[in-house]
Amino acid sequence: VFLHSGTGTGYAIAIQSHADGSASYYEVTEDTIHNYSSGIRLLDYEDTTSVGTDHIILTGNVVTACLFGIGIDGLDEAGPGVSEIQFSGNSIHNNTVGIRLKSARNLDIGSFAIHENALSGNTVAVQNLNPVAVDAAYNWWGHASGPQHTANPGGQGDTVSDHVDYVPWFGDTLGTAPEILVEVTEIDFGYVHVGSPVDTTFHIYNSGGDSLI
Repeated sequence: VFLHSGTGTGYAIAIQSHADGSASYYEVTEDTIHNYSSGIRLLDYEDTTSVGTDHIILTGNVVTACLFGIGIDGLDEAGPGVSEIQFSGNSIHNNTVGIRLKSARNLDIGSFAIHENALSGNTVAVQNLNPVAVDAAYNWWGHASGPQHTANPGGQGDTVSDHVDYVPWFGDTLGTAPEILVEVTEIDFGYVHVGSPVDTTFHIYNSGGDSLI
């Protein structure tokens, strides 16, 4: 695991397998990442069939203003590669690409799960460059009509690429109960004096199928 402090080029957090062993069973949670080339990177660049990057959980993170908010890269060859990746409860907004899945044979896209995240203000919310579709159901795409894609002509939310299974989404008719989604858009407390108030900006959406009274 590699960490980079501050902001700027490069990555904030990178999890990568090594010739000496796999990168397995890590959890990245409740981090705020802003203004990087890649916010979080998951990689397997080892030319071996014995190690990989797997069983990674990304939850409760805020990733903003990056070229790639979360990027997953691998090699165009067989091997363990990158597998069993779970994205949940993350706020990914105002990036060029929110989540990018690179085209690589050793990415096990079928084992990825992108659920219950808030994606908004990204030029592309999820970009999957692989022929295998990724499971990205039950996310908020910035608008109740769902993401923009040719298969969803009424969508006014963030754009998704081909090979992204986004149905159903939060805001679609999922039931009769309201569902509340809080999307944090800014967290910068700076220096806070004892006893002083702190202002935090956030959006609250009712993305369910009925009104909240």
